[in-house]
Amino acid sequence: MRNIDRQRGDTLIEVMLAITIAAVVVVMIMTLMNAGLSSLQNSIERSQVRSSMQGQISALQYIRDDYMATSGTGVTGDSWESVTNPSPPPLGYLNSVGSSPISISDTTTISDCESKVQTTAFYVDTSVSSPVKIEKYTGTILGTLPIAQPGEHMWIESYPPGIVLDSIVPGAVDIVVHACWEPLGGGALKHETTVVRLYDGS
Repeated sequence: MRNIDRQRGDTLIEVMLAITIAAVVVVMIMTLMNAGLSSLQNSIERSQVRSSMQGQISALQYIRDDYMATSGTGVTGDSWESVTNPSPPPLGYLNSVGSSPISISDTTTISDCESKVQTTAFYVDTSVSSPVKIEKYTGTILGTLPIAQPGEHMWIESYPPGIVLDSIVPGAVDIVVHACWEPLGGGALKHETTVVRLYDGS
C-alpha cells in the first residue's frame, strides 16, 4: 500500500511539473509572438507614413509642373509661388535664408513634436473635394487618425538652396517633410524626415 501511495505521489508531482513547464513555454511563446506582432505593426505604420510623405512630394511636383506648363494659370493657381515666396503665410511659405530645419528626432511626445513646427509649415491638400493646393499647417485637423497624415502630425517646410542641402542652385527649393506619431502597438514616439530638392527651371 505504501509503495502504491508513493507512486501516486510521484505521478502527481510529475504532472504538476509538466504543467508548470508547459505554462512557462506558452508564456515565452506568447511574449515572442507579441513582440513580433508589435514589430510588424510598427513596420506597417512606418511604411504607411513614408507612402503619405512621398505622396506629398509627388503632389508638390505636380503643382510645380502645372505652374511651369501654364505660367501659373493652371488648376493649382499660384500654389507653387507660395512655396518659393518668402512672404508671411498664406502668401508664402519659404523660410528665410538665416533659418534652418529643426530636428524632431529627440522629441518624446506628440505635443513636444508639434512644438517644433515652423510657423511657415504647410501641407498639400489632395482631398477629392478640393483642387490640389497648399494649406497652412495648423496642427491636428481631426485628432483621431491613428498615424501621421498630411495636415495631422505631418507637415512640409521649404528652404532656399544651400540651407538643407549644401549646393546652391538657382531656381531650386529644398523641401523637408516631417512626421511624428505614436505607434498603435505602444512604445516610443516615431519620427520620419525626408528631404528633396525641386527645381522650377528658372
